[in-house]
Amino acid sequence: MDTAREAAMRQPDGSDRPFAPENTGDFRAYVRDWVRQNLTRADPGADRMGLGTDEELLECVARHRKIQARLYGAGLAGIRYPREYGGQGLTEAHQQAFIEETAGYEVPVQLSVTLSILGPTLLDFGTERQKQTHIRGMLRGDEIWVQLLSEPSSGSDMAGALTRAQRDGDVYVVNGSKIWTTGAHVADYGMLLARTDPDLPKHSGLSMIITPLSAPGITISPIRLATGASDFCQEFFDDVLLPVDNLIGKENDGWAVASRLLFHERNMVGGIGLSDTRTHAPPEEGAEYELGFGPGYDWRAVVSRSVPDKEFELEIVSADEDWRGTRVGFFLDENEGVTQVRFHHTGWPESNDHYRVSCYCWPMYLRLLRRQVEHGEVVPYEDRLDV
Repeated sequence: MDTAREAAMRQPDGSDRPFAPENTGDFRAYVRDWVRQNLTRADPGADRMGLGTDEELLECVARHRKIQARLYGAGLAGIRYPREYGGQGLTEAHQQAFIEETAGYEVPVQLSVTLSILGPTLLDFGTERQKQTHIRGMLRGDEIWVQLLSEPSSGSDMAGALTRAQRDGDVYVVNGSKIWTTGAHVADYGMLLARTDPDLPKHSGLSMIITPLSAPGITISPIRLATGASDFCQEFFDDVLLPVDNLIGKENDGWAVASRLLFHERNMVGGIGLSDTRTHAPPEEGAEYELGFGPGYDWRAVVSRSVPDKEFELEIVSADEDWRGTRVGFFLDENEGVTQVRFHHTGWPESNDHYRVSCYCWPMYLRLLRRQVEHGEVVPYEDRLDV
């Protein structure tokens, strides 16, 4: 192909939706040309989670569904998804080219969990019928999915789930509650981790079940944060009937599915998935940042130390007394493509709490710090995944 305007091979079934070019240079040119004609520049403050109103969230979700539909129509959705399920069947190099060429433009991050975590999990464990039914809907933006994992009684201990899915013939009868689900009130489906055999050991007896969030018996209650926003929700299940055909993987083997889900989550946070924080440059020493806690909060941090392309450290200089002086260290390793982030706070365990994230994704971790404060707890290191 000589130019990006010479689009791509058509689908074998004769539909108008193209396949993207397979040559990476042609693919990059195609993406660059399409993006400039079809996407708008991103608002740098638009992704400040927890600061928008409910109406703004609804507008954003609707807008991102439309963007995703346009990407699908252009052959740019599901770049690494198999072609038989509506994807492009391309490589990591193509995905990276797409990420680079869309930097600075508004992309459908409201579908990040759907496309970077739950879609891949369904590809790994779903039945052929489940994949044929749902994957294209995800890629078109018709289906937004969420993780229904955490519970009020078990916090970060997913294996301690008490939500019960009792089998009755060809259905499961689900009762229980999930909490801290991001965006459940604007989603269509969830992957529900529920206990199908309470007599088995803790990590056994769990099953993962596709759950339409419009099913009778499901009540979704947004959690109003101090900022006035309600990104998080609690879900209540009262005699919800789910077909046994909705089971992902094997019955009582949901922990294997959940573990794979978390693997994909780590890949997304690590920069492999779609993330609008990927283009932030490392800050300079002395720079000051708002931490984005919203109205009524006065949280600012200053860069107390910075070694270009190596590491930098933020110190909270304006906050309530308990948090003032908290340091957040970011260790950059561009060659490895990951960053170790260390939090240190008086009263915390030894400062070995870390995450691995892609270089220059540090603003995401300011939001993580904010979420931990709003939840009123810091999850101990030993309860996190060692990534």
